[in-house]
Amino acid sequence: MVSIVARKTTKEDICSLNVYIKNRQCNINTYVSMKVKIPSKEWNADMQLPKRFSDERPVKELSGMSYAELGNKILSIRKTLSSMEDCQEIDVNDVKAVINRIMNESYIKEVEQHEVKMEQEQKAEPKMLVTDWIREFIRQCESGERLKRKSTRMITPGTIKSYKGTLSQLEEYETVRHKIIGFDDVTLNFYDDWKQFFIKKQYSPNTIGRHVRNLKIFLFAAEDMKLVTCEEFKNSRFSADREDVDNVYLTEDRVQQLYEFTPTDTQQMEEALSRFKGDELKELRLDTEKVTSRVALEKAKDVFVVGCLLGQRVSDYKRVSIDMIETLRDGRQYVCLTQEKTGKEIFLPVDSRVLAILNKYGGKLPKVYDQKVNDHIKTVGHLLGWTEPAGIMERHGLMELRSRKKFYECIKTHTARRTFATNAYKNGVSLSSIMAVTGHSSEAMLRKYLKLDNKERAILAAAEFEKLRRA
Repeated sequence: MVSIVARKTTKEDICSLNVYIKNRQCNINTYVSMKVKIPSKEWNADMQLPKRFSDERPVKELSGMSYAELGNKILSIRKTLSSMEDCQEIDVNDVKAVINRIMNESYIKEVEQHEVKMEQEQKAEPKMLVTDWIREFIRQCESGERLKRKSTRMITPGTIKSYKGTLSQLEEYETVRHKIIGFDDVTLNFYDDWKQFFIKKQYSPNTIGRHVRNLKIFLFAAEDMKLVTCEEFKNSRFSADREDVDNVYLTEDRVQQLYEFTPTDTQQMEEALSRFKGDELKELRLDTEKVTSRVALEKAKDVFVVGCLLGQRVSDYKRVSIDMIETLRDGRQYVCLTQEKTGKEIFLPVDSRVLAILNKYGGKLPKVYDQKVNDHIKTVGHLLGWTEPAGIMERHGLMELRSRKKFYECIKTHTARRTFATNAYKNGVSLSSIMAVTGHSSEAMLRKYLKLDNKERAILAAAEFEKLRRA
């Protein structure tokens, strides 16, 4: 029996053609390579011929030979070997000789030389480094070539910024460790050492976890591109750990105090500064002496208050405008907003203070960069006298210590979202209702935002037990 068989090569879309001959009487059962390869999609296994065996155009993959020529040579090989088989005069050397004669020895030699050259080029070709791939990944994100997973939406600037941060950390790691990281270097030993690199810099577990999570995103994408040579990053120990962080929130009274404070009002500012003396007063006067500084403080403060009243991420509450407000069938006004991170459409009950702030700026919040909100809201908190110890725990490397920071020093853009969720829960709003506003996907995730001390938890628990007794 003589047949032509296409066998898969290392490349999934390419097959090598082989003569398979089996004859018990001649004691032969083997495959002999025809020294020619063909795209898998072009081979008809039933006919044992190229699908386009009548096509006479030169084919690049066949080094200039056409599918018609290849088909004729295959038919000739089968016919010649079948005749030899019938005469019971055939062995492996005979098969090779027939293949060489029909396929043309010069052609076969040319193919072999080409394969040797390709193999040498592949060996000489420098391997792509992990940092090279991350740069390409980020470029694809920025250009829109790469979209959010299972989505048609572009990756947000905030996420891209996070990716760039991880790239910078990996480049610094390579410099400090005097290493160049290839895909075969991303092992569990690398993971352990990379974590130690962060711990030495006294990074928090959540910051370390964010960088590990980003790295795994890059590696899974690289696997899709068949760049990955080591799969230890899939090990359960190669994990993006995180822990609940102790943070502050503003009580409703402080939100109102913030809303009512006007840094551009000279009288209010002087009253605020009168609380301080010495170097602290000099520092605050230096921060607020210019009119432009006070305007900047007021804009940042107003944007932050809107965040406290709407419970959204900073990327969402910064872009709230009067155009987003709709009146629903209950007669109430809502902010209709599509969250940038999740793509969820959220309807937020409008607080009168939100409307007042929007009207103050002509229906659209002033443009303030995130870092400026972080900086200015601390200054405003300082001016308002929120100088008591924050009383929170902080992680420094492997040690967890009680922070010496004052309350105002711990306020940041994300404090607004925590403030909304915590105050709503304290006022008896159910977790499911809060989730409908914040857009959290689970109660477990939302609970991480609820910053209640033991006294507040006791009061809420007592109220719940009282409801049960009455029922």
